[in-house]
Amino acid sequence: GLKCKALLDRVTDFVGYTVILDLKSCVDASYEEFRRQSAKLGYHEQAAFYLEGLNALAPAPRRFFFVAIEKCDPYCVAVYELEDESLKYGRAQFRKHLQMYAECKATGIWPGYASGIVPLSIPAWAM
Repeated sequence: GLKCKALLDRVTDFVGYTVILDLKSCVDASYEEFRRQSAKLGYHEQAAFYLEGLNALAPAPRRFFFVAIEKCDPYCVAVYELEDESLKYGRAQFRKHLQMYAECKATGIWPGYASGIVPLSIPAWAM
């Protein structure tokens, strides 16, 4: 029951599919680094959200590509497509987050961090 919106960088046709292209600037577009950044920044949720959103408007076979572009010389570029298992997880995550948002909106309660003073210790790896 929530209205959602998205800002897609590019939608085009490619080999029989509607393709969503999402440009990502990064320091390092290598496979391992982009993979790490994708998990940390929730790119799997974004891709699943965009694909499901377009399919809600007009069902069609679609693919989603990240175009990772390095910010520094030599400005290397890599194109990545999430595997099905990652998209499935992203779909579950964005639905969970939308449900949480709907509950907060309905109740007016927006949880944040712990209230009061919380004891803090640095991680073991730092000692």
